[in-house]
Amino acid sequence: METINNDPKEPKIYGLVTHQSLEEILYTNQISKFLTGSIFGTDAAIITVFRKSKTPTLILYAECHPFFPDPEASIITITTLAKILNIEVDTTDIQKKMELLRIQHRNLMEETIRALQQQQLENQPSRAPQIYR
Repeated sequence: METINNDPKEPKIYGLVTHQSLEEILYTNQISKFLTGSIFGTDAAIITVFRKSKTPTLILYAECHPFFPDPEASIITITTLAKILNIEVDTTDIQKKMELLRIQHRNLMEETIRALQQQQLENQPSRAPQIYR
């Protein structure tokens, strides 16, 4: 689910079910229903197949960054699914890699800002604009 997370601490999880029998799972695990928004592409095709075949299906969507990989959203989704399935999943390795990605992302953004500032300096006119002559 590509949407900007309003809560900087934790992405929110939304659930979608194809059968009424799974509604209780959403309620029990305090997962908000996916009520508004668009689902398209592969997700929509898969959901349609499950719905038509009457196969009970639970789909989880996490708020995530729309343009960059969002490992934090992945962790929240994994832990939510583990809770539903009543299993334990160790996400320590993912969290360590997430910190490394966060540092790399910050460095990339700083490098991009420097490059844009340099480009802006190079493109500034060195003489007075035509209007002032």
